[in-house]
Amino acid sequence: RANPDEWDLAYLAPSFEYERGTADLWLSLLTQLVRVGGERCVSRIYARPAEDWEIEAVLRQAGFTAVVREEVFVLARSSAPAPAPRGLRPVEQQDRPALEALYAHVVPQLLHQVEALPPQRNALGGLASRLWVEEYIWAEKGRALAHFWLCGSPRGYWLEMVVRPECRAESLPCLRYLLMRTQCSDVKPIYASVPDYGVGL
Repeated sequence: RANPDEWDLAYLAPSFEYERGTADLWLSLLTQLVRVGGERCVSRIYARPAEDWEIEAVLRQAGFTAVVREEVFVLARSSAPAPAPRGLRPVEQQDRPALEALYAHVVPQLLHQVEALPPQRNALGGLASRLWVEEYIWAEKGRALAHFWLCGSPRGYWLEMVVRPECRAESLPCLRYLLMRTQCSDVKPIYASVPDYGVGL
């Protein structure tokens, strides 16, 4: 992370599947991690485990709180040509207030405290210069209906989206257009993150 006051828990061993007493060992390791983080003035430690009730129970015991669940979809073939839908256009600086209103309406409050929302190029830190990034807003009468954030590298693409609940059924033309803008293939797939508060996407 660009902010040195925040850590990501990247790996924890041994695996629950192979060792008895792993939960106690993990709890001990996590408690020590939190203590060391506190000594170093770390404000947050993030963990992104696979959905597993045992792992989540240990994380909760160590003081972690579940914020959001997500499914990640992958597409590994090129998309058919698709026209840009009416109202979909690249984000401009004057769109920021409308996007902030969209995020305030759609994204749970606790998530606002955890992540930089909406995603912006500066959140990528030094990676931004090596990545292809495009942001789109789907708007109507000055109101943001959706925000799409598409990032690409030589190995693949990442798509994030926030869409008003009442507009999700009509967002398919926007997605088709964005998918068409990539050079998606089996060696350069596109991954799309859909959080639990984005049901219907």
